[in-house]
Amino acid sequence: MRGPLRALGKDGRNFNDFVSPYEQTRAWISGQDPYAPIVLKNLWPTPIRPHFVVTESADGTLAAKRGIPSPYPITAFPLLLPLAELPWRIAITVWDLMCTLPSLPSPGYLSNLPAFEPTVR
Repeated sequence: MRGPLRALGKDGRNFNDFVSPYEQTRAWISGQDPYAPIVLKNLWPTPIRPHFVVTESADGTLAAKRGIPSPYPITAFPLLLPLAELPWRIAITVWDLMCTLPSLPSPGYLSNLPAFEPTVR
């Protein structure tokens, strides 16, 4: 739960794991290079960019130091297209719901499993 809660918090909206694929998909839609660090910096979804994004995209070390833009295959971008068309605040909320909601039924499924009773030999 740490990831979704962090992403929905104030700081998580400025930088989290979904920023890179979201922005790379937006770059791909607009015909820009989704793997260029300077494009990631220019398309950053919030007015507040982490300082390292600005400096490391300018000197070309962003990918080596931080792993962004991520090396997602270009075939991933059409899958993220519906989310990339949304404004950032809505997209990150939808992404978190998509990642979190499927886990909610798990306790119910687990409670219906037969109890494990070890056999003594």
